[in-house]
Amino acid sequence: MKNPPSSIAAGLPYARAWAAQHGNLTSAGYRTEHEGFSLGWWLYKQRRAAHDHLKRTGNPWLHEAQLTVLDPWWNPPWRANWNHSYHQAHAHYSTGLAFPDQTTKWIRTQQKAWEQLHPHQQHLMTTLGIQGPTPLYRYNSHPANPTSQPNKLTNSHLTTPKRENHSTQTRPTPTHKQHQTNRHHTTARQPQPAN
Repeated sequence: MKNPPSSIAAGLPYARAWAAQHGNLTSAGYRTEHEGFSLGWWLYKQRRAAHDHLKRTGNPWLHEAQLTVLDPWWNPPWRANWNHSYHQAHAHYSTGLAFPDQTTKWIRTQQKAWEQLHPHQQHLMTTLGIQGPTPLYRYNSHPANPTSQPNKLTNSHLTTPKRENHSTQTRPTPTHKQHQTNRHHTTARQPQPAN
């Protein structure tokens, strides 16, 4: 076979078509097929080849520019599955759909690890309304559905006076009354009897 499925020539037309349709290559998961071609697996093989070449020679891979022109972050310095999670979150955010529990958990994990994220990852998180390592008081997972909740994570207790973990219920009153003895406090010290 002249162009085995993992060769650059075999997959580049599919990568171009995917990038034209989706605006990136990073949204293609490992199992993604495009027009019958295993694009996700092919991209994995290209990332592996680029990594191995750089490690072996210290120089960029020969085909790096061909894929970088389609998506500058096709081979990010972080794990590719981060991009897949980001694109799932972005798809829900941009269409106004509720975030699934797993996506909400992922967003909160990124927020907790904000300082460890690459600057470009931080930038991508801002497209979801995440503006930094913000305290998680309240979050509306229906961003396009106007409600009384904010559609972004809030930054301080000043903008969200009640926290999620505070109950709105009143405290129950005790069933029995506790007897408290009255204590008299004096300002001057009383003399002690001599022994």
